Amino acid sequence: MTPKIISSVKFLNQFPTKLLKIWRVLFLIIGFGNLAIWGISHGLEVIINPNSAYYLPILNKIDLTKLLNFEDLFLGLAYIFIPLGFSLAFFEIFIALYLKEPKLKGDSEPLEYLDFDTAQVFYKAALMSAEKNLSISTNALFAALVGHSAARALWQRLEIYPPTLEKQVLEAFGFSQTSTLLKSSDVNWQLDEQAQKCIEICQKLREEHKSERILVTDLLIALFDTNEVLRKMFLEMNIDRDDLVDLGLWFEANLGYLKKHRRFWELENLLRSSPIGVDWVYGYTPLLDRFATDVSKYFETGKKEVRLISRQEIINQIEITLSRSGDNNVLLVGEPGIGKHTIVYGFTDLVAKGKALPALKYKRVLELNMALLTSSSPTTQEMEATLIRVLKDAEHAGNIILIIDDIHNFVGAAQGVGKIDISEVLKPYLGSSRFQVIALTDSQNFHKYIEPRVDLMRLFEKIDIQEPNKVQTTQILQTVLPAIERQQGVFVTHQALKNIVDKADFFIPNVPFPEKAIDLLTEVASSVAKQGKSFVLAEDVNKTITQKTHVPLGEVSGSEKEKIDNLEKLMHEDIVNQELAVKRVAETMLRLRVGLMKRDKPAGVFLFVGPTGVGKTLTAKILAKVYFGSEDKMIRFDMSEFQESESMDRFIGSLRTQEPGQFVNKLRESPFSVVLLDEFEKAHPNILNLFLPVFDEARMTDAFGKTVSLKQNIIIATSNAGSEFIRQLVTQNTDTAQEKELILDYILKNHLFTPELLNRFDEIIVFHPLTREQIKEVAKILLKKLSERLKEQSYLFAPNEKLIDYISEIGFDPQFGARPMQRVIQNTVEVIIARKILDKQIQRGEEFTISVEELPK
Repeated sequence: MTPKIISSVKFLNQFPTKLLKIWRVLFLIIGFGNLAIWGISHGLEVIINPNSAYYLPILNKIDLTKLLNFEDLFLGLAYIFIPLGFSLAFFEIFIALYLKEPKLKGDSEPLEYLDFDTAQVFYKAALMSAEKNLSISTNALFAALVGHSAARALWQRLEIYPPTLEKQVLEAFGFSQTSTLLKSSDVNWQLDEQAQKCIEICQKLREEHKSERILVTDLLIALFDTNEVLRKMFLEMNIDRDDLVDLGLWFEANLGYLKKHRRFWELENLLRSSPIGVDWVYGYTPLLDRFATDVSKYFETGKKEVRLISRQEIINQIEITLSRSGDNNVLLVGEPGIGKHTIVYGFTDLVAKGKALPALKYKRVLELNMALLTSSSPTTQEMEATLIRVLKDAEHAGNIILIIDDIHNFVGAAQGVGKIDISEVLKPYLGSSRFQVIALTDSQNFHKYIEPRVDLMRLFEKIDIQEPNKVQTTQILQTVLPAIERQQGVFVTHQALKNIVDKADFFIPNVPFPEKAIDLLTEVASSVAKQGKSFVLAEDVNKTITQKTHVPLGEVSGSEKEKIDNLEKLMHEDIVNQELAVKRVAETMLRLRVGLMKRDKPAGVFLFVGPTGVGKTLTAKILAKVYFGSEDKMIRFDMSEFQESESMDRFIGSLRTQEPGQFVNKLRESPFSVVLLDEFEKAHPNILNLFLPVFDEARMTDAFGKTVSLKQNIIIATSNAGSEFIRQLVTQNTDTAQEKELILDYILKNHLFTPELLNRFDEIIVFHPLTREQIKEVAKILLKKLSERLKEQSYLFAPNEKLIDYISEIGFDPQFGARPMQRVIQNTVEVIIARKILDKQIQRGEEFTISVEELPK
């Protein structure tokens, strides 16, 4: 037996529904147009002859004989076409309410639960299967779904070109490319085993998200579970089941939203506008209106609406607090960008449309402009007097809810631009039952200025606003996306949206969700629009992040792939010896670039141990240059400056002095960098303990309770401890593996680091002392770099062997390694060259050298 919804599909496919809409509009235009012409022509007689019978009801005036004789043609046409137009309109409503959504019974068959679009897919699949004398299969369902208009937006969101996909699928399954929807043939509604399993999964999905009917997105997810061809095709395009579920929830939410608003006849939509004359019951607020914005007016007409994600519980708290008797003011505490204003606007939307609790009915929500109020008065006394009159205005009205943003600037804050203490003025009114206040602040300023004020806290109900998670942020982006797409003229794919949330979470650590994700979405969409492209893809997000952070993202190819393949060789152009160190750093770079590092830890955590001047700092600089794009992306901390317990305040900040910490400040300024902790073992034990959560979870909390993320940082701690012990091991030709174990034992026995700290390093790398031959190689490298700098000015310097030997001899210090060598070159070779250039003894374009005898002794 054919399901009712399928019968509706068959009927409406044969019925010209699109022409129906055109006829309806045309008939109503003709009808009302003729009625207007008739009214204008006969209205002239009314003006000329006031006693005319045209004041009588129109029906009493009509002469049917004239109508039949076409003496009143215009009125006759109006009486024919207007009823026809309305009849077609009612027939369209009948189609929408009854044919496309037939009433369901408790024992309805699974196919009866299909919505109209999904039923069309099943009908087309049945016709395709009938042509080949087969039962309905998942192959036929997939082939029918691919070309359906309701699925076209899904394919575009998934970065799939619908015509290409349809051609591939039809060819793969052997179905005809010509549409069979208009054919009127009896079909077999028998489902094969996989299709039966598919419809069962559709039912489960419908029940999970409490939908009345099975949607196209439910069918797509079920086909992913049951059709091997579809699943393989999607996985090759990096689309998994979770992507389809997210996309399905997004489309279902939009469908429900549009459906609700299109049904103008429903009671909820008819009651959107506020009753006429409500404001007359309450007092006028002329002064308040001058210094405040009436937020309620944005929502009263129903044209503006806030779609809140995971914030309903907070709005319920606000409702309950403001509707109860007694001290009923609200203090919202949350970081900037977390969505405090959106929550307030969501609450205002409920109040303006009469959906809030009865005690809040007919309230007006206004946002006080404190900047305008303070700037309008030349003195504090005059400002306070104005504020008192504004608050009296609000109290007299009796229906005001006042929003005060950044209230910490006005209740105890230090004097400054835009800051003034009005708490004593405000307190009497906060205790009034005639109006309420919604105040906004962040956690740091709450603890600093408001929490110590017990008298103020007694008047407020504090509500903490938590940062939304990644799933909730994705849903928030989906609600704001249509406006951004319209503004920028682009189409954002699902993969791009998912990538925006992931990259914002990882690369923008010090700004909360959803602000950082919305800002990144806007920036990427604007960038793509400026390039003249229509689609925002996942790689566009990577390009934007790379431009901001200089961290390479996306597929490794071209010169970058060649650089990574030859990274060890490139590093050895600057670093002499240290084979193991170079190898480990190159391996880390490879894992970082292809995204194999752990997401909840720093990009890398290393301990470099070895004598001074053997390349530890240079290795860190090279790593910063290769991965972050510049040697300037290395932050160096001399940990010997933090040996005392009192240095903790300088390191993470001080509540006593309100001074921020040096370490956390630099990290916030340069979140994408190599962090070099020089002479790490010399820091105070309390400071070393701070790095336990840093190395393990990539986060550090400062003295003010704010967390700084180190997920994007490569951390390198260096230590000279055990240098002499390392020299002895090298002299004894100790095996590399055994050498590391011996050094770790030495570190632990001498209590240089705790076992807990050592275990958190990804790698402990031993740097060996340099031999005489290796020192000579360092001299060659440094003189070569000097030659390259001179070449930029067209001076061709060619170092000779005697010069290299001399520099390596006097530039080497057993205690400091090769570190003094650069200074020796500056004080000798560079000085002589500078003098010769000044005296014009060296000409541009001519090769020259410097002899040892010329150098100052």
